Amino acid sequence: MPRWVIDAVVLAALMGLAIGLFVELGSPQLLDIDDANLAASVLRFDVTNHQPHPPGYLGYVLILKLVHLLSGLPAITVTRVVSRGFALAAILVTWRATLRLAPSARGAALWAAALVALHPILLFYGVDAQTHSAEAALSAGLLWALARDTGRPSTLWAVSVGLLLAAGGSLRSSYALVCVGPLLWAYWRNRRDLLVIAAVAAAGTAAWVAATVLLTHGGWRTYLAVSGTLLGSLVRITSPVSPTAEAAFSHLNLLDTAAWALLALAPALVALVVRRRDLVEVGGDARRPAVFLGLMAAPALAFYLLVLCAEAGYLSALVPPASMVAALALTPAAASRARFRLLRPALLLAEVGFFLLAPRAQAWLYMLPDADEILAREARIAHLHEHVMRGNLPHQRLLVLSDYREPTALRQLPLLYPDAEVLFFIWWNQISLVPNNNISLASRDGWSGLFPSPGNGPETLRTLSTDARYDSIVLDPRSSEAFRRELRAGSSCPIPPRGDGQDQVRLPPACFPGGTIRLADCTFRFGVSGSARARGMAPPAPESP
Repeated sequence: MPRWVIDAVVLAALMGLAIGLFVELGSPQLLDIDDANLAASVLRFDVTNHQPHPPGYLGYVLILKLVHLLSGLPAITVTRVVSRGFALAAILVTWRATLRLAPSARGAALWAAALVALHPILLFYGVDAQTHSAEAALSAGLLWALARDTGRPSTLWAVSVGLLLAAGGSLRSSYALVCVGPLLWAYWRNRRDLLVIAAVAAAGTAAWVAATVLLTHGGWRTYLAVSGTLLGSLVRITSPVSPTAEAAFSHLNLLDTAAWALLALAPALVALVVRRRDLVEVGGDARRPAVFLGLMAAPALAFYLLVLCAEAGYLSALVPPASMVAALALTPAAASRARFRLLRPALLLAEVGFFLLAPRAQAWLYMLPDADEILAREARIAHLHEHVMRGNLPHQRLLVLSDYREPTALRQLPLLYPDAEVLFFIWWNQISLVPNNNISLASRDGWSGLFPSPGNGPETLRTLSTDARYDSIVLDPRSSEAFRRELRAGSSCPIPPRGDGQDQVRLPPACFPGGTIRLADCTFRFGVSGSARARGMAPPAPESP
């Protein structure tokens, strides 16, 4: 049988297995708040309202919009199709990059593809719908691009590599972290092409950043304000070098980064420990991908340890090079075939076993990338949705009230049920992202009132109005007692205390005289004729970019 037929069958089987796991573990619910933000950006790109959040991921959003336009699929489905497409691309490009580095190691190339296909991080973010699987595919693309003879000048190739860097930054801005080291090492003797790559990458990056700013209502000042409010506040509480860091968050960040790094690098670490003294050439240099891996991992780990590593997907770019190193380093030599024969299948089984069998670790790690975490999140979110939607008839407008600090479950509610909207209230001392009490309204059209715009002042955080007229109002069962007290003060209907056993708190809108809900120093008005969605903010823009 021709070798290309064997390769095609194995690759098809790997991708079929990955797709089967993605579909089997998927549900209507989204696993993360950023999934909902990306889905909302398919309908309307608005960084100020986190559709998606800064830096905007403009290239990724354009891909989502293109798939949505061509397929007509719902926005949530589109985010999953694109995320899974990038996961499959990571498998194929890793296979091709390994072949390019070691042309005679066709078996090793298939093993590298298999280690990527069954890696827990890739499987988790194939089910999830964020941008992390795109970074894995881009990382494999970089390895493929650097596998050629970079000492031989080629302006066209250098321009292509520069475009890859610029495009990668528009999908995941953190892509630059893993690119710089390998590029400098590979092109150090070819300074001319290195300068071309840098110039093209800088120009392409400037283009998508400028386009993002132009599409942001309020321009550069607003873009900086929103980015600073989100990223700056997070860094201030998580970074161990920040003077205002909170010990619990810093400790969790260090623990998470170390855990995710061990998981991402596990195949390579095992291989390098086993064959640290005899990395052999297998139709190419098995040491070269190890050098690339080290140059990619060092800056990424230093950055995330000192800044923020919110989840394992931040290290997805390390999965392809780690898999390549393991596949090439563990290729059995003639003299030691028996010694290494079972190591690669053992690594595959260990990956699958971890993903399917690892227990949840919410107490000491955040969002462990395994099947149990996926199922548990989906079940919790589905249960909450069933609770708040129970008794709601089709096409009845529903308003959900909540002060629960983790918005993942309710942010996606309007995307799944277009007639539902959610009013979020955040206490000033509940989360460090906002300097005072804050209200925001999440609907299918967007998420209004998140952060103040420059020149508008803090009132945009505290006063919202909408022309929507609701048929009923439901209270999030997780809402605090302090939140309920605020509602009681302005409601003509009784609101039970938390934990009284009442199955669902559903109120008629008439409970709030004049369509006004007051929460501490914040005010929300509904049924206001001709109002913009949020006072002090522009009404929703047309579908763009």
